[in-house]
Amino acid sequence: MSKYKAFLFLALLLSFPSLASGKGNERPLSHQSFIKNQLKQGIYTQEEALLYNYMAIKKPEKLPAELAFLPNEKRLSATGIFVEIFQGLKQKRFSPAVEAFFLEESNGRPVSAGYVDSSKYPLRVHWTDARFADMGRDALEYAEYAWEVETGLGFNAPRTDDGAGGNESIDIYIGSDADGAAGYTKPVEW
Repeated sequence: MSKYKAFLFLALLLSFPSLASGKGNERPLSHQSFIKNQLKQGIYTQEEALLYNYMAIKKPEKLPAELAFLPNEKRLSATGIFVEIFQGLKQKRFSPAVEAFFLEESNGRPVSAGYVDSSKYPLRVHWTDARFADMGRDALEYAEYAWEVETGLGFNAPRTDDGAGGNESIDIYIGSDADGAAGYTKPVEW
């Protein structure tokens, strides 16, 4: 794989699509913008803001009425939200109801419709639908290249998942279950 392809792939992942409203350069208010404003004004608590941001990405049908009609802003990554949830659960920062919601949401990995394993590294790329098989094979090529670059720069190789995805490999899932997110990383255990 050429360095150009890898750069292009990373550039595409890091791009934010424009959300022009058709009125000059104005952007429509999104879930994330609305939630951020409500948090700043003290209308939402930090817990509510995190819960609603999560719902906007993974469960838009569960959003409260005041958020349901807003467009979802295309996010660079939802990883920050998942990390914040993971830390909040570990530190017992959530109310019992919100904690129960997040624990129920973390009930496992996506269902794999197929996968491909790396012959070089402990990597396995799953796809959740046969439509994503080619994308899964491409993602494995990019993941192998990223592994080479990172370890070539002196960083430690990532830890495996101790067999949680069927073998010792790091599991990558390709699918369409995160509305509005270009991608996300979720801890194996909440």
